[in-house]
Amino acid sequence: MWFMQFKHEKLKMLKMLIYGFSLFVLSSTATPNSSGNVEVRLLDNQNAPLVATLDMSKADERVKQFVSDAIEAKMKTIEETMRSKKFVIDTLDAKMKTLEGIMDSQITNFERNLTDQLTDYINKMVVKVDQENGMSSTYIRWGRSDCSGVNTEVVYSGYAAGEKHYWSSSFRGGAANMLCLPNNPELSDKIGSGKSFIFGTEFVVNQFASDSNSKDVPCALCRSKNTASSVMIPRRKTCYA
Repeated sequence: MWFMQFKHEKLKMLKMLIYGFSLFVLSSTATPNSSGNVEVRLLDNQNAPLVATLDMSKADERVKQFVSDAIEAKMKTIEETMRSKKFVIDTLDAKMKTLEGIMDSQITNFERNLTDQLTDYINKMVVKVDQENGMSSTYIRWGRSDCSGVNTEVVYSGYAAGEKHYWSSSFRGGAANMLCLPNNPELSDKIGSGKSFIFGTEFVVNQFASDSNSKDVPCALCRSKNTASSVMIPRRKTCYA
């Protein structure tokens, strides 16, 4: 509002300046007298000076009206231009507000979607970690009383034992495979119709260690955390890809 008032004040000042300049031009090109007539200096065909008297009483009014009409027309043109510019500015402001609203809505939707995706991903990872923490597998490590690798723990340690590889057919029910016998086996008072024996094992050479000859073979039952299964591969120190 103050901008339009400032423009109107400038236009009024411009109108006054143009009107004053027009009167100055008229007064500088003619010599008026007290009766409203104007003496105009002329030359005849012999270049003799002549003086003509013109009645300017009505001419001044016409000039004033012409100047006033011209100024009013210019003022209307300027006002129309200002209104047109104001319309353009208002239109741009409305467009900017619309774009700002659209951008705010899009940013809000993006933040909401990103938050939902991150929350869903975190929840899935938590469930996965919980599932992995609840999984485990076991394996027997022969010749050692501890476990190796990351995230492994000893369930128990003991000694390798089993049935003789040759034995009388009268002894049945023995172990079919090598056993990792705990250090503190629990005995039973049950008696069966048949019987068999479990023998311990020992090293017969010093290849495993410098003093391993005649020593019992240790073993350990190991639990591997965060794994679903495990397998011992003979004569391998690394797993197949």
